[in-house]
Amino acid sequence: MNSPAASEKKPAAPVNKYRCEILLLGATSMARDLAGSVATTPLTGLTADCTELNIDP
Repeated sequence: MNSPAASEKKPAAPVNKYRCEILLLGATSMARDLAGSVATTPLTGLTADCTELNIDP
């Protein structure tokens, strides 16, 4: 498996540092590109174009 490039690790640093379980990004082209690299670095899932989100405590 190839390790992620440095440019992919930087945006994911806060996600890894704070161990985020949920990360919400806007539906802009920049956020869509960023979401893919951020989700793959900590090996998490990604849901695009979410129109409704329910979170149970």
